[in-house]
Amino acid sequence: MKVVSTLLFATPMMMTTTSAYIIPQPPSSSSKSTTCINTSNDINEASWQSRRNVLEKSLKTTFLAVSGITLGLSNAAEEVKAERTLGTITESYNRYVPRMVKGFQYLADDVPKLIENGEYETVINEIVAEKGTTISAMKGTMRIFATAFSDSVVTQSTRELQLAALKASNSLDMLATSLKSGDKDGALDAYGQAVYFCQVYSELANSLLPLKTDPIPGPQRTAKRFKEADNSINGAF
Repeated sequence: MKVVSTLLFATPMMMTTTSAYIIPQPPSSSSKSTTCINTSNDINEASWQSRRNVLEKSLKTTFLAVSGITLGLSNAAEEVKAERTLGTITESYNRYVPRMVKGFQYLADDVPKLIENGEYETVINEIVAEKGTTISAMKGTMRIFATAFSDSVVTQSTRELQLAALKASNSLDMLATSLKSGDKDGALDAYGQAVYFCQVYSELANSLLPLKTDPIPGPQRTAKRFKEADNSINGAF
């Protein structure tokens, strides 16, 4: 393992001084100069140089081979990561989207009727409950499903979905607050905002889903937003 590590971070010329491969240098010529000694030194020096060239060539070949293996492992890791991300999205979709869609439909169909009929407490309880209601399940699954589009690092897509989920939740809180004070007009305005941000969420998610996955129907059951809007993390939708 030490040898591979040395090869990965060293060039062939650098390797001449590494501890893993010490390339011997030709012996220095003797200070005594006779014809016999000079001839012997020339032969020795040529021999050392030949061995040095062979060793350098061997090291260079090994370096290129290890580099190729490293590149192959890197590409394989990217493929595994892509498969894992796709699997995570599919698993999360099957687990959370059905409850989310049920909440969207309840928000679109039932909540307006309940408000018109004066059943404010029913709507308030749906919104403020931590769990156990259709709306609370919708809010929770929106938050969780947003994380399916990130791996080890939170992506821009996840941040945008989280922002849409947060704004939908805040609008629902405003709806509940308005109903508690008997402000029907304020409640209806907050309701419209909640529907809008849930619709934005569904369309953002649909743009990220695998091609073979069924799109998520938002509260309006449409693929178009009500109006042009900035859906980036820094925008206000």
